[in-house]
Amino acid sequence: MKLKIQFARFLPFLFIGMVITGCSSTNRAYYDTLKLAMSQEDNEVTLDQVRQTRGDLMAVKHGARVQVIMALAFIENGLQKWVSADNAILSMHHGVITESYGFPYDLVFHSNLSGNPLAKPTAGKGEWHYITDVEEYGYGLEVNSTWQGGEPASLTIFGNSFAVNVIEQHVTFPGALPFYEANLSWVNRYWVSVETGEVLKSEQQVSPVGERLIMVYLSRAQRMIDQKGANK
Repeated sequence: MKLKIQFARFLPFLFIGMVITGCSSTNRAYYDTLKLAMSQEDNEVTLDQVRQTRGDLMAVKHGARVQVIMALAFIENGLQKWVSADNAILSMHHGVITESYGFPYDLVFHSNLSGNPLAKPTAGKGEWHYITDVEEYGYGLEVNSTWQGGEPASLTIFGNSFAVNVIEQHVTFPGALPFYEANLSWVNRYWVSVETGEVLKSEQQVSPVGERLIMVYLSRAQRMIDQKGANK
């Protein structure tokens, strides 16, 4: 387990080295995106900056910390790998965090990805049972979640309003034996675009000891804004 975690922390540098030596336009686009994400000193990007990149950017707020910008490094087996300037990594499956590296109490394993309700045509409905491993907390932890969704709402990104459905994931966590813990239930939320079906924002907590992560998909919003402008 330690070897896996240590290797993952080197992935951003390994990836950058690969794209520098590569010659494809796809690799170059990802490299340009990573350079932008890792050069942000004020942890903010404008709509024009996002528009000028050829990859994807995401704004992430972790607990009470300042907002950071993460870049989509690559997609592997249906999982999106996002990296930050300080080498943190988030692995996402259709908007749900499935692994993390560089955070306190990293989520290092998530089973039953095929059961993810956000990956199904009836997104946000039903139940999802899975097992997780949380570094320095517990392993083989069985998690139950019930999904309720479809509440219409409006979400504002870059001053533009998006019609979304707010999907709620009600999580029941078992805790790590032999300790008794309270507050083992919480709600994760996903703002899903009515127009594209993509997640535009989410608020997630992956374990009782983890802090809430708020994620806004900047490049997805930018593409929708530009598409609306082109259709006028």
